[in-house]
Amino acid sequence: MRAPILGLCGLLLGTSPLQAAEAATPEVLLTALYGHYPLKDGTSPVFRKPQDWLAEPLLGRVRKDLRQAAKSGEAGNLDFDPICACQDDAGLKDTKVSVQENDGKAARASVSFTIEKTALSVRYTLVATPGGWRIADISTKEVPSLLTMLAKAQALELDQTRLAGSASMPSTKAVRPVRRTRFRRSAARIDSSAWKDSSRSSLTMT
Repeated sequence: MRAPILGLCGLLLGTSPLQAAEAATPEVLLTALYGHYPLKDGTSPVFRKPQDWLAEPLLGRVRKDLRQAAKSGEAGNLDFDPICACQDDAGLKDTKVSVQENDGKAARASVSFTIEKTALSVRYTLVATPGGWRIADISTKEVPSLLTMLAKAQALELDQTRLAGSASMPSTKAVRPVRRTRFRRSAARIDSSAWKDSSRSSLTMT
């Protein structure tokens, strides 16, 4: 019943659940976010419109991963939904938002819920922005920091791209014909000594 109630509140306030992402408090942001779950179209709102929910630098990391996945046609580093800490949110319910710290600029909060009778929890670091509160990092049992995970994965991908590029470049180092030069010099010496021997023998014979 949370989603219908949230939608009713949106109508009374003149906003929709998605527009409520321009939140005055961390509770409003997270409540609006989880109001989309279980997902109807299978796409997390964080992936559909990340700017409505995420703050930099996490926003940039997520956008980059989504672009790379769309370009390659393969699942990127975000092959799971960090909001539900799952790949299938069917049956997600009993959502509870709890804010532990809030100094007006940054906050820490957690959201607990169940999926198929399994209790789960996701922890959030949030920051206040001109557009409202946004998520700065997401933490689960499997992924202690989504921001760190994406930063490390994308740095590794960049290194691999650079290595592949350098390996495909032709070598510009000059090759010195050392052996051929030595061979020619030794041949010259052999010819000179042979000429001297032949001269001596001809003198002896006469």
